[in-house]
Amino acid sequence: MYFPDVDHEGHLYGPDAPETHDAIMRLDRVLGKLFEAIRETGIPVNIFVVSDQGMAALSVVVDMTSLADLTGVVTAGAATDFKIYSNDRARLDSLYASYHGKDPRFEAYRPDEIPARLDYSGNYRIGDIVVLAMKPVLLRGVTRPGAAPPRSPRGMHSTMSSLIRRCAPFSTHRGRM
Repeated sequence: MYFPDVDHEGHLYGPDAPETHDAIMRLDRVLGKLFEAIRETGIPVNIFVVSDQGMAALSVVVDMTSLADLTGVVTAGAATDFKIYSNDRARLDSLYASYHGKDPRFEAYRPDEIPARLDYSGNYRIGDIVVLAMKPVLLRGVTRPGAAPPRSPRGMHSTMSSLIRRCAPFSTHRGRM
């Protein structure tokens, strides 16, 4: 079973918001009812309750287009990571120079430079340049022409464990239902 409410509210309002706490309490009640119903069957059941990851509260949006011209490249991300794709090596070198070491809130990497401790490698979708948040900020790039910028989330998952303020829980109930 998957219960998306806590993750949804955490993104929308932030991990420490009252709305997120309310979602946690609602889920706790739902799980309590589920566990009680299982217990009443008398059948020993192993239950694993897991969370996908922790979440960072975001403080500000960094407009990546204000720091470099992203015309002619493909970008992905409105998160704590921002990816740039292009077949033009000179263009990539120019963008890398625009982002690398320029702002303490983020760092730009080429795929072969990403620190192993981040466990962020080995996938073709990573990008020719990857910009990772070093502070609790949202990295936003190009929006559709004429479109209003989307509502900024207040919480986001992160590749940087130092940004995550809530740890992902893991709980088991083995045969005690």
